[in-house]
Amino acid sequence: MLARGMSASDLGDLAPQDAIEFRSRLPGVAWPAVPDERGMTMLALQYQFERTERWAPERLRRFQFQQLEILLRHAAAHVPHYKEVLARAGFGPEAALTGEVWQRIPVLSRADVQREGARLRAAAIPAFHGAVHEVVTSGSTGTPVRVLTTELSGMLFDAVALREAFWHRRNFAGVVAVVRAPRIPIPKGGKRAANWNRAIGAALVGGPSVLFDCTRPAADLARSIARLDPDYLLIYPSLLAEILREAERQGLRFPALAEVSTFGEHLSDEVRAAARAELDVPVCDVYSAEEVGYIALQCPDCTAYHVQSETVLVEVLDPEGRACAPGASGRVVVTPLHNFASPLLRYDIGDRAELGGPCTCGRGLPVLTRILGRVRNMLVAPDGTRFWPRLNALFKASGLPIRQFQVIQRAPDRLELRLATARPFVAAEEEGLRRILRGLCRADYIVEISYHAAIPRGPSGKYEDFVCEIAAPAGVSAIGVAEPRE
Repeated sequence: MLARGMSASDLGDLAPQDAIEFRSRLPGVAWPAVPDERGMTMLALQYQFERTERWAPERLRRFQFQQLEILLRHAAAHVPHYKEVLARAGFGPEAALTGEVWQRIPVLSRADVQREGARLRAAAIPAFHGAVHEVVTSGSTGTPVRVLTTELSGMLFDAVALREAFWHRRNFAGVVAVVRAPRIPIPKGGKRAANWNRAIGAALVGGPSVLFDCTRPAADLARSIARLDPDYLLIYPSLLAEILREAERQGLRFPALAEVSTFGEHLSDEVRAAARAELDVPVCDVYSAEEVGYIALQCPDCTAYHVQSETVLVEVLDPEGRACAPGASGRVVVTPLHNFASPLLRYDIGDRAELGGPCTCGRGLPVLTRILGRVRNMLVAPDGTRFWPRLNALFKASGLPIRQFQVIQRAPDRLELRLATARPFVAAEEEGLRRILRGLCRADYIVEISYHAAIPRGPSGKYEDFVCEIAAPAGVSAIGVAEPRE
């Protein structure tokens, strides 16, 4: 087990209970532990990661292109969509992959993935990539994305998850509460598992995890988590905000909690600060996507994100499709390096991020200073510019008993404020809410208020406090954007 505040390679003279306990799978051998094939692979990848993350950016890029060339040759031979696309870009059996050729490959949109469907799936997949299964995104925009992935991609996903645990020096003996959308019904008290995740269980002896259903009322979830009193909490940022409000309202405490980990949604500065203030613990975020896997992990030394270059190529592009300079923001375009079942080359994931310079931690992995959010969650101002409204202030600024809210932009001049409240509000209170919302959205919108017993989360458990129903013009992810004010 790993004592908090220590790295995997800094064990020193520790008491036995403070050391990592490796899992042996060989009968008759307890120590030194001999893991099974998957456990050995997990540890071997960590050994590589500890070294490659310190490489210079130029060396990382060279090895990425080496892997990309293999992926492109496979796509050109076996994926109908890319047979045509790569030929037009000038990539053929005898051509080497250069930066110029790469730039000629068109960016792939979510709509492209939905439209092309089976034409993006490989007719043949190398046998050593293992079993193939389908990934279906949550479909927050109404139509889900369906792609194939392989056992190899899953193994690399688990390896990055283990890297994240090492980076943040977690105590593997601790108890973790996981709050997310379950694939099977979960009892009210949660479902217990022996280990945190597959990566830890394959190579190390870890503490238990307890899975809770994110669709349960926040008041009930907060009480269940407090009763468990976990060392770690893994949760959606929006639900974390609800749990913090319920903990304050009910006077709940989490004395064992050492860290909160968030995933799946944009983590705002306000929620991060609230967790630090109310729980006195740090919040560690990851940037991922269902159809891609891990994209970036929060640096263990700051709040910036390190791109996981060993498994994904990330580009941050300006309106003309050029690479952004450090300090600038643009659309996020990703290429998973090892998905030979449904290659996604230069896939516009629908997010914007700010590119950073070298990190003070010394890692050579590229830096994203901020994940700004989903383009589809941008409000359209009367002058046509778009920005992400910061709406959490509705809770405190109003002082009203709001359990949940969601703002929907129905038209350029019209918003609907959907509320789940302890009681209906009187006319003066509603007018106060309209005034606050107009201030947060920076314009004199018509605001309609509707009341609901609860505002449901999407199929994957994600929650959007703002939804824009105005169709985005082509290229809106790169033009007409007003950055959020600090």
